[in-house]
Amino acid sequence: LPEQLMLSEWVTPSGLWFVRHHHPVPLVDEATYTLRVTGHGCKTVELTLSELKEKFDKVEKVVTIQCSGNRRSHYDAVRKAQGIPWNVGAVSTARFGGARLRDVLLYAGLTDPEGAGAEHVQFIAVDEMLASIPIDKA
Repeated sequence: LPEQLMLSEWVTPSGLWFVRHHHPVPLVDEATYTLRVTGHGCKTVELTLSELKEKFDKVEKVVTIQCSGNRRSHYDAVRKAQGIPWNVGAVSTARFGGARLRDVLLYAGLTDPEGAGAEHVQFIAVDEMLASIPIDKA
């Protein structure tokens, strides 16, 4: 996001969102996309995007996302840092909406995470990038 526009609008216009990705940004076909939920304490469930929209309440959140390298160029003045020398623009804010993860996990049968031995929720993205969060954040 250009520095002069950072405070002009609360939500970043989509055309100005910073893009930082370790792989090519995947294209997702909304008509064929499915979400697969499986794991400790869950039955395996596959949901289409249409089913996610129909079966679950939509919740919206305004979220700011920042690249961990934001302002890395400022560190270089002290000691050279690895990675792209971002200035101040690797940050954007948007209104995201969709099903609550908790609701999807309950739909898949995960009613007692502790009893099932579930400690984290692992996400495997379309491009095979991985991330996880503690189950109590779901």
